[in-house]
Amino acid sequence: MRFAVSAIALLACTSLASAADLNGPSYGGSLKDDYVAPAYNWTGLYVGVHGGWAGGSGWDGDFFNKDINLNHGYSLDADGWYGGLQVGANQQFGKFVAGLEADASFGEMSDSGMFAANDEGPTSYVEWEIKQKLERFGTVRGRLGYLPVDNLLVYVTGGIAWGQTEASEVTHMPRVNPPKVTSTGSVEETHLGWTVGGGLEWVLTPNLSLRGEYLYVDLGEEDYHFVGQRTDGTYYADDRAPSDLDFHTVRLGLNYKFGH
Repeated sequence: MRFAVSAIALLACTSLASAADLNGPSYGGSLKDDYVAPAYNWTGLYVGVHGGWAGGSGWDGDFFNKDINLNHGYSLDADGWYGGLQVGANQQFGKFVAGLEADASFGEMSDSGMFAANDEGPTSYVEWEIKQKLERFGTVRGRLGYLPVDNLLVYVTGGIAWGQTEASEVTHMPRVNPPKVTSTGSVEETHLGWTVGGGLEWVLTPNLSLRGEYLYVDLGEEDYHFVGQRTDGTYYADDRAPSDLDFHTVRLGLNYKFGH
């Protein structure tokens, strides 16, 4: 009899436990299955590296000798590869991200050519051999973007731009007998202008993101006033070549964001 009562009690307890499992909440494995990772937050400071190619209109100008326009314009491309660094900060507002970024790029985007600068006769015909090089440039830009998904930012950007250049000239008189070089000179200039563009940035990890970006850079006009010497060794500073500088650039960048 005692054995029967004990068996009935054990069976009842087992049934109650089974009913509790069926009717009550079960947590075995559900926390892992139901967990949703928090959305990526773009707010914060970041630093990064970038590299790309620049090219386009380059330098466009005219030749002056002793402030007299020789009425023979010239054009040189500004093509080449470059690399650099950037630093910035973002603030996220829902699906929108606003930010500020500064960057500096280094490379040798250069071109050279031979241009007629006067054609009044064999003894006055002069050709200018010009080489211009953009050694470094940078921007300070605002960014405004939209998040179609949490880890992808589509943005537009714009701001101020600067560039440091150097140029050289060699003047030739090819129609005299014998042909001769009459002078050489060089100059360094700093341009200041503006830039506008846009890009895409993808989150790779909580701290790393990859971007692709396009910029149009217009660095305005500077007066390249060449200083050098004549072939007889005397000082020479008669030639100027005021010119505009603008170009297009595409780049890839990798950013490290501080914090999570």
